[in-house]
Amino acid sequence: MKRFKNIIFLFALFFFIKLMISCGENNNPDPIFFNYNSLQVSARNVWYPNINYDTVTVEKVNKNKIRLSLTVSDSLESKNMFFSKVISSLNGFETISATTEPEIFQYYKANQNIKKIEIYTLQHFNDTIQSGDDISNEFLVDNDKILYTKIPNAFKILNRDFYVQPYNTINLVCKIPAKTVTGQFKVKVFLSDDTVLEAETLPIQFIENDEN
Repeated sequence: MKRFKNIIFLFALFFFIKLMISCGENNNPDPIFFNYNSLQVSARNVWYPNINYDTVTVEKVNKNKIRLSLTVSDSLESKNMFFSKVISSLNGFETISATTEPEIFQYYKANQNIKKIEIYTLQHFNDTIQSGDDISNEFLVDNDKILYTKIPNAFKILNRDFYVQPYNTINLVCKIPAKTVTGQFKVKVFLSDDTVLEAETLPIQFIENDEN
C-alpha cells in the first residue's frame, strides 16, 4: 500500500512539474521575428493635435515645430496580421500566434538593427541649406520622455528590445525653423544587413502657428 502511495505521489509530482513548466512557457513565449522592409515618413508639428493624415495631400506644419514621424515595418507581416485579425473576428475567436500562444502574449523582435538615419531637404530650407542638402544634423530623436538625443547617439532608442506590433515608430524633431513657405524631406534608413529604405514626405506648407 505504501509503495502504491509513493507511485501516486511521483506521478502527481511529475504532473505538477510539467504544469509549472507549461505555465512558464505560456507567460514567456519566444518572440516573433520580423524584417524591416518598408518605410513611411510624414511631417507633423511637435505636440500637434490628432489629424487624419491619410486624407491630406499637403501637410501644414508650424515652421518652428517640425517633426518627422517614421514608421519602419515589415509590410508583409503587418498585412498578414490584419487579415488574420479579420478572419478571427468573423469566426468569433481570438487569433492564435505561430507560437500557439494567445495573442495577448505575442511580442516581436526585428531581425535587423537601424544603424543610421539621414534626412535630406528636397527644397530650399533657409539661406544656407539648399535643395538636396543633408540636414540630418539638424534633427534630434524624440524618446517619448520630452528628451531629445542626437541621431548617432540614439542607438538604444532606435532599436528596442521588443515591439508589440511588427513595426518601429521613430520621431525626429528639427532644431531650427524653416525660413521658406514650402518644403519637403527625404529620409534614408540604413539597416545592419546593408538594406537602405527610402521615403519622402508629402509637400509641406510651413505656417506661422498651429492653425491648420
